[in-house]
Amino acid sequence: MPFEAFENDVLGEEQQLAALAQVIRYSNSFSLVFAVCNNTQYREELIGRLQSILEDVPTQVLRLAEKTENLLSALREDSFESVKALFVVGMEGWIESGKAGERHAFILNLNATRNALPTAYSGTLVLWMPEYLAALLHSGAPDFFSVRSGLFYFAPSREERERLSAEASKLSWGETLSLSRVEKDELITRLENLLQDILSIPEDDRDPKAVIRLHIALANAYGAHGLDADALPHELVAVNLSREVYGERHPATFMSLSNLAVTFRAIGRTAEALELQEEVLTARKEVLGERHPDTLTSMNNLAETYRAVGRIADALILQEEVLTARKEVLGESHPDTLSSINNLAGTYAALGRNRDALKLEEEVLTARKKVLGDRHPDTLTSMNNLADTYREMGRKADALKLQEEVLTGSKEVRGERHPDTLTSMNNLAMTYREMGRNADALKLQIEELAACQEVLGERHPDTLISMGNLASTYQEMGRYADALKLHEEVVSASKEVLGEHHPATLTSMNNLANTYEDLGRIPEAIAMYEDAVAGLEDLLGGTHLHTIAGRANLARCRKKLP
Repeated sequence: MPFEAFENDVLGEEQQLAALAQVIRYSNSFSLVFAVCNNTQYREELIGRLQSILEDVPTQVLRLAEKTENLLSALREDSFESVKALFVVGMEGWIESGKAGERHAFILNLNATRNALPTAYSGTLVLWMPEYLAALLHSGAPDFFSVRSGLFYFAPSREERERLSAEASKLSWGETLSLSRVEKDELITRLENLLQDILSIPEDDRDPKAVIRLHIALANAYGAHGLDADALPHELVAVNLSREVYGERHPATFMSLSNLAVTFRAIGRTAEALELQEEVLTARKEVLGERHPDTLTSMNNLAETYRAVGRIADALILQEEVLTARKEVLGESHPDTLSSINNLAGTYAALGRNRDALKLEEEVLTARKKVLGDRHPDTLTSMNNLADTYREMGRKADALKLQEEVLTGSKEVRGERHPDTLTSMNNLAMTYREMGRNADALKLQIEELAACQEVLGERHPDTLISMGNLASTYQEMGRYADALKLHEEVVSASKEVLGEHHPATLTSMNNLANTYEDLGRIPEAIAMYEDAVAGLEDLLGGTHLHTIAGRANLARCRKKLP
């Protein structure tokens, strides 16, 4: 830190609180005090204790709204005449660290308005903030910083840090997923602060299990927020520490490895996910047994990766086995059982067994609404999957109604930039196109592709799918040059990222062949169709709807030869 005040740890927590209470109690005019605390949960507890100490003194908490630009204006918006101590909190939620934070309007305005603050409030103004924000005030608003009457630094004890870490990291994946966007943001901030507090303890005195718990909880929070790239570093640390603390064959280590594999798949590193999941499944069967819930989770995750890499038949075998076992071990209505039904339905759909998929999807949607509620992320996923099957079966009006409902719900529950929200946008756009609403489809696809490129990256499988769908809309609208450029880019990237025989690669090859055909480049179209059909026959079999459609495309194109 650029100032030494924060390195002074002479006073203990109780002494710091008592001293701050004395400043507030005996101040008879405006005074400015900084209270530095890195942990938001601990800060809230401290404010509560301070208010108890000052039970006969009028106090109030002012939570600054996001993007507040002027503290003076915030003070003038309400009347605090009867309040002797005003505790200002919330700045860390929207002022970032570093140079960008120094240039924030809120920081700059503190210098300009420092002499006017007593005209808006005449009591003790206590600014609660993390250490990085105090550093920003020191460097970005030095005149404001210099007029303070006191600076108090609160750091939880080792025992308190570990209690807080256990409390903050106790949420399960399902509970984390169910949080609102704001609650997820708050959880991430709280966990990041807790982690820094724990890491500030000398390593010999630090509880490594608390560190592991926090990294896992952070990875879950980032993953539930759709920020899988941000989850990855925490997963890697959790794996390495688990191996050191628990050993290679401990269930806790298996869990860390399993979580890492799921994150690998989410960010498109499917080969690494597959290798890790096969390793974890073998180990869990040996250590925990074939029917242990964690073993069934590994089987389920591996099946999902099999499907992601195009090994549909392998996915089907595992998923049917997992569903049978989960019904026996966990029960028909357990959330994990419902996930298995949902995943199996997705594989049925990938195999062209739409009626089987439809039956399961309607079953799981009804159950999830009953067990989880209408707006739970898993319920929205089920609605999205059912809508996709409706579209595949030609029930476009039913698909459209459900997809518009899903997109609205996903934006509210997950946020506008969450990967699942982007998937919902993509699916709705495809239905628009199939219903002839090309302009609506194009607008939505351009917006969704830009978001995918920013959130997921240029080479992520979902980004490539979005590019291919946009190209098909261009083609539908007669913009063949735009379509050709995108289709060729998607085929090249899909072969490199996913492999030559992945279902998405074969679909992109078929789409490119169709563009060649529309442009009259018949020999190139035939060659591309032939490669795509051969891959579909090997992967899905000769009776799959996609294979049959591919053969029909090839036959039609061959008739155009002179």
